[in-house]
Amino acid sequence: MEELLQCVLEADVLKPAKHAAQDVVAALGASRAYKHAGDLAQQLRELSGARLVALTGGSEGCTLATENKHAVVPPFALQTVVDATGAGDAFLGGLLAGLHHDPQTTDLESASFPSVVNKARQPLDC
Repeated sequence: MEELLQCVLEADVLKPAKHAAQDVVAALGASRAYKHAGDLAQQLRELSGARLVALTGGSEGCTLATENKHAVVPPFALQTVVDATGAGDAFLGGLLAGLHHDPQTTDLESASFPSVVNKARQPLDC
């Protein structure tokens, strides 16, 4: 657990699932329960020093938190979910690619960062 916490403290971007974020926040010393994902994401960001926390909650969507902003991005609606294995990894890959490649997103405080996540949510044209 100590190695995990060290990584958390060194990361610029964190993407935990909601339940994992609660565990990490508790391990970092916070003792309160969080009713709202935005409060949890902001607390994790403050404790870790990360520039961006993208807290995923499955059907609840994603809550993004930076030092001065937080936003909720609704989930992508699917007619049928066959298997959710790898969904968080795929989301993180899309988020990081969007942050890297979107020319309008020059920093994590950009007003357009929720649009980067929305681009990552769009279905692939295969």
